[in-house]
Order: sequence, then C-alpha cells, then structure tokens
Amino acid sequence: MLERFLSEQGYRVRAVENTEQMDRMLSRELFHLLVLDLMMPGDMDGLAVLAALREKHPDVPVVMMSGKAGLADAVRATKLGAFN
Repeated sequence: MLERFLSEQGYRVRAVENTEQMDRMLSRELFHLLVLDLMMPGDMDGLAVLAALREKHPDVPVVMMSGKAGLADAVRATKLGAFN
C-alpha cells in the first residue's frame, strides 16, 4: 500500500521482501530514504535490520514504521539512527 501511494506521488520506489534483496539493492543503487517495518519476515526484526544497516550504510536516512510498535521500540529505533 505504501509502495503504491509513494509511486502515485511521483517517487521512485523499490520494494523488497527480505534483507537479502535489500542488501543487493543497497550495493547497486543510492537511496535517499529507506522505510523499514518493525515486523519483518525472516530471522531479523526491523530493529536488527536497522542496526546492521547502520554498520554498512550509516548515512542512509531510515524511517521505521509499524502497527504494533510500542514506546520502547520507538526509543530503540531512534537510538539506532531512525528518524523520530
């Protein structure tokens, strides 16, 4: 839904289904913003992905979103470098 909305607004959007796809795209393209969900499929949640992302790509802005996040998750994401 977010992919379609942003595309309709004129943004170029790349959506991925897992962290492997994300890693491949980040190695090939420059991104102005990443949007991560707290609840991601696979063995890492969004906060773990954010922490790993900060090590490889510290300058890429990240927005974390989730329908199930609590205040502690928001604080942790901000400390890891996501926008508050």
